[in-house]
Amino acid sequence: MMNKIQEAKKQVEQTKSDLDNKQIEVEKNGVKVVITGNGAVKDIELPDDFQQLEKEELEDLITLAVSEAVSKSIEMKETSLKDAAQGMLPNIPGMDNLF
Repeated sequence: MMNKIQEAKKQVEQTKSDLDNKQIEVEKNGVKVVITGNGAVKDIELPDDFQQLEKEELEDLITLAVSEAVSKSIEMKETSLKDAAQGMLPNIPGMDNLF
């Protein structure tokens, strides 16, 4: 049992490391956000004509793009960790929705 737990822990750590190398890109009207699978913001690009946008409009576009990227990152991380844990834990009835 201890070996299975250590193996599961190693698998989860590897999955977290792999998520650092996966990127999610979201674009909202020219505002592009790049974020890792672990939620680290890597880049934000503004459209060439961003000076023509009103301040509030630009802020809204950035907020929307970052929020969507973060949501996708959380979903990717949850799915990846669930997949990593699958098969590592004993099959206990009622525990299949734990992750």
